[in-house]
Amino acid sequence: EHGFSLDVPAEWDLEVGQDFDGPVKVFGITLIKRITRPATPRPYKPGDDSPWNRMTLRGGPSTGLNIKINPARMYDEAEVLNDRWGKRLGMEVKFVERDIEIAGFRGFAVVREFPAGSSPMGFGKLPLAVISRQWWLSGHGLGLEIQGIAPIDSATLQRTIDLTVGSLRSDNG
Repeated sequence: EHGFSLDVPAEWDLEVGQDFDGPVKVFGITLIKRITRPATPRPYKPGDDSPWNRMTLRGGPSTGLNIKINPARMYDEAEVLNDRWGKRLGMEVKFVERDIEIAGFRGFAVVREFPAGSSPMGFGKLPLAVISRQWWLSGHGLGLEIQGIAPIDSATLQRTIDLTVGSLRSDNG
């Protein structure tokens, strides 16, 4: 529906939903510039014409990907690195990957660690400590915000997340 594809491990659960991501206004006055109201997830079915802008892939309670299709402007690296909420919540950036290019999608990524018991958006409470890699990619008329998580002690699952994102391609040429 959105003009992109990626290869996903066959045994992983795949769901989609329609998030609301925008300002909160009352009587025409903006009270909050940006708030995300998460979607109610439903199983993905090719050809389903119900709108969706978030795809969730789960390989287990501490392994998976969230892909947000963002038609609005994308965050830039400075905004992500200087995010006051991230700093307040102790979500320290461990590593930044710049100048990423995957099949014509370009952007950057940041790597963070989340302790067991954390609740990253879209994943619920994590039973294990994880590595989180977040990508901000644009290309082919799309903006994608992707978050992948995998247990800190599983190089295999971390590599699976990277390979899944690395398989991203445009269906529009």
